[in-house]
Amino acid sequence: MTRPALCAVILLAFALRVAGLDGQELRGDETFGYFFSLASPSEIVRRTLELGEPHPVASYWLQHGWMAVAGDSEFALRFPSAGWGILAVALLPALVRRLRLGDATALGAATLAACSPYLIWHAQDARMYSMSLALTMASTLLWLVWRARPALQWAAAYVAVTWLALHTHYYGVYVVVAHGAMGLLPTVRRERGLRGAILPGVAGLLFVPWVWRARHVLAGYHGNGDSPGAGEALLRAANALVMGETTPPAWRIGVALLAGTAIGVGLWQLYARQREAAQVLLLYAAVPLVAIWAGSLTRPVFDERYLVAAAPPLYGLAAAAGGMGKTTGRRMGLALVGLLLAAMITGTVRYAVDPAYSKTRGWRELAGRLELLASGATPATVRLMQNYPDPTLWYYYRGPVAHGVLPPRGNDRPAAQAEVEMLREAGVTRVLFVAQPSPQWDAQGIGHAALCQAFVPLDLGRLYGWELWAYLYPSVVPFATPVLFEPELRLTGAGLSADRVLPGGLLVVSLQWERGPSTPDGLAVSVQMLDGRGGLAAQQDRPLPAAGDPADVYGILVPSDLGHGDYRLVMVVYPAEDGTAPRVRTVDGREVVEIGTVQVVAPVKR
Repeated sequence: MTRPALCAVILLAFALRVAGLDGQELRGDETFGYFFSLASPSEIVRRTLELGEPHPVASYWLQHGWMAVAGDSEFALRFPSAGWGILAVALLPALVRRLRLGDATALGAATLAACSPYLIWHAQDARMYSMSLALTMASTLLWLVWRARPALQWAAAYVAVTWLALHTHYYGVYVVVAHGAMGLLPTVRRERGLRGAILPGVAGLLFVPWVWRARHVLAGYHGNGDSPGAGEALLRAANALVMGETTPPAWRIGVALLAGTAIGVGLWQLYARQREAAQVLLLYAAVPLVAIWAGSLTRPVFDERYLVAAAPPLYGLAAAAGGMGKTTGRRMGLALVGLLLAAMITGTVRYAVDPAYSKTRGWRELAGRLELLASGATPATVRLMQNYPDPTLWYYYRGPVAHGVLPPRGNDRPAAQAEVEMLREAGVTRVLFVAQPSPQWDAQGIGHAALCQAFVPLDLGRLYGWELWAYLYPSVVPFATPVLFEPELRLTGAGLSADRVLPGGLLVVSLQWERGPSTPDGLAVSVQMLDGRGGLAAQQDRPLPAAGDPADVYGILVPSDLGHGDYRLVMVVYPAEDGTAPRVRTVDGREVVEIGTVQVVAPVKR
């Protein structure tokens, strides 16, 4: 019955990891990995060393080869992680059985791993953590196999898998240190002497050439986490391994006590019956946990995602609480395991249905919005800019418009101004700007300020956590005969960004003026879209430009529900401060001046 049950658990792990694999958007680290992996293997090595990438290259090489076969959809990018995660669930019962802990403990550990929201999250994340998890588990299992059967092929397999694990994540070294410590256990030393400790050292020595090449990266890395105290680190680790990042604040202590109790009971049960197995699992879990926390005391490198290698032994210890011992103790242990499983299922459901724990930020909708706002214009005259170098948008936006970051370097005002000057020299007349809070990169709104010096800003509102702006520059075609208004005002030219526009798009109208000495101040201009019956469809109003600044630009947001067809573009001049005053007429008595027509068209279905 155990084998069918284990197969059912592995199928459950497959379902939980593959279902909805592409339901949520890629996050920033995933898209960074995607763009990093586009380079050739040799270029990946060069960039890793030159740019100080804090992870080794094995996962990037794998992703590079995988994309050549499977493509770069969200599902394709995440599928290798799902595969590694399923492999990890399948390896855990083999590891538990190798320690002679029984079928019940093996089944319990596999079930906890299969349902763990922490492991599911990593299995649905296009990063190296699931790969690191599975390789360090395989390395540990091979060490146990070699210890029982010290044949050359098992030693070679251990060294190869461990070397690959070290090239996947630097923190894999802590598992290798744990293997060395296992080799010094009294029972192992009696059987194998010091060979149990020397074998991990051989794998580590083969990793030294890479460490030497990347020594400046390791020495210069300042961390991407924090430096908690020991108690807070344990609390966070326990909650992450049980409920991932979804634990309600009021539950944190209770979840940690539940996890600690289950692990403690399992360790006590094992120590009384399988002391060596208890020591192996304790070293396997404790060395990475303690080493990562200790490393964070000197620089902020503590982060829950780095604890992934410690999950399997902790799930094994928790499962031992319900899989071993006498009847009374086993019942209590089963109750603890059941509570752990219930907490895990709760965390998994919260990941799936609660937007607060979703990776999705609205990138897909943002990319579609930018594509609409850029439509109709010649791509060379448009730029998409962000005020923070998050690569996720450039994964989702696949249109023809070039993109960049403003400021191009963190809080660099001169560089931002120079970049805007280059935009103007390149003939750019429309900049679509995505702004988000970014104190480390654009703390003082440098990008916005630089663009305002050369372009006319148009606030496009907010979309999720982003502010959207359009910065427009006039592009005017002179009239053969200017339009004359009564107070010595002349409209000498106009320009349209396109004669076709999509619903939800942006139509840019440019007007050029000449003011006479008697042209009054306080005038405003309204540019309007009118339907076939003369009804107002959209408009933008702006003050009449001051003398010496003759050209102005108007950005009309086309309503997304506007019907398809031809629309007239007209312009009126009126006193801005008195809404009841009559409009300013042309010398031939017209209040409304025709500018042209624009056709609202249906988007092309893809």
